[in-house]
Amino acid sequence: MNTGVSFLLLAAALSGCGFIKVNGGAAEPASSPTPSTETARAETSTTSSAPAADAPKEKTKGDLQCDSTLLGALQSKGALERSGELSVSTAIKGFSADNLKANISSCYAGYGETASVEKLAEADAMTKELREAAIAAASKWKMPDAAASDAAAEKAIKADFLVQHPDSDIKRVVMTSGWKQNMNGLVVRNRYKEAVVVIGVKDTDICMRVLANAAQDANGAGFDAKWKHDVFVRGTVVPCK
Repeated sequence: MNTGVSFLLLAAALSGCGFIKVNGGAAEPASSPTPSTETARAETSTTSSAPAADAPKEKTKGDLQCDSTLLGALQSKGALERSGELSVSTAIKGFSADNLKANISSCYAGYGETASVEKLAEADAMTKELREAAIAAASKWKMPDAAASDAAAEKAIKADFLVQHPDSDIKRVVMTSGWKQNMNGLVVRNRYKEAVVVIGVKDTDICMRVLANAAQDANGAGFDAKWKHDVFVRGTVVPCK
């Protein structure tokens, strides 16, 4: 046996090499196994093509317009919480999401889109929050001090209020001042008394006070018997008692 070859075989065994190039004189260790090009490419392709599970849905034009509408409703809620103010129309009709839903549907229709069930549900939730805000705010406000009653003025104010706001649930009319005068320079233009009309807020146990007045024009010899009134469309929520 060739002594040189035996030496190389012994060296390979001791070093752990898997393959020895005998006829070249130099030993060459076997390379470690690596994944095939096709396998690596397939794995890379699978990783890059998988969609992100939490990728946000891109908003449509209808979504953006609708978000603005809901923001307006949220701002109304904030104003209600701060000032206790509510529209007379809401007090009469109650807290309904119908108008807000109609506005939302219109947002989408303007772009040829359809409002989702989830988006319309936001209108229901916002309306519920407005109702709860009104009930909470009513405990923060109270009726103004009452002045001497005036049956004629109170009757005239109530009649005019029902003309301006049909179907109002009028609880009472409270006078809050005696006679006051408006002047044209040194000449009296009219005289008037101030009041509040207390109306119920539909589907709640709270009320709302709405400013009112009753005026009579000066006619040179005194004042006309006919009453005139300003129109007020907003009020402040208060307890009914």
